[in-house]
Formats: sequence, C-alpha cells, structure tokens
Amino acid sequence: MPHLTQGEIGSIDDGRKPMKSGDLTYVFYSEGVDFIVRNGRSFSNYCIVIGALFCAALEFYRLKVSRYEDEKIAVNGEAKANLG
Repeated sequence: MPHLTQGEIGSIDDGRKPMKSGDLTYVFYSEGVDFIVRNGRSFSNYCIVIGALFCAALEFYRLKVSRYEDEKIAVNGEAKANLG
C-alpha cells in the first residue's frame, strides 16, 4: 500500500473522499481492518474481507472497465484482432 502521511490519513478518517490511488487503497484496507476488529480475528473473517474485495473488483471490472474497453475498441479497433 502506498504510504500516506499522518495528515492524509487523518483527513480521510475525518471524511475526506479519496482522490489518489493510495487514498483509495487506504480506505479499502481500513474498512477491512475495521471489519476484523468488529468481528474478530479468524481465518473465516479474513476470507470474508478478501472475498468482498475480490468480488468488488470483479464487479467493478464487469460493469465499468469492460464497457469502457468496448467503447475504445469501437473507436480504435482491437489491438491484435487477428489472434482469433
């Protein structure tokens, strides 16, 4: 995780919305840690956090990134269209 200053961490913890990749990574990490603190340290709870992050990434890709890629393919064509 990119290192943030204590000031950056404090401002995010106080409600500032993430603006950089490190900010967003910190928010995800912090929420995962908070979940573990609330629910206890166990392999099952760690798996819940990792699974939620993984599923969120898949859903974000499916709904946002793949649509963006399709738009760019329509504009620019496929990079290696002859590969099958």
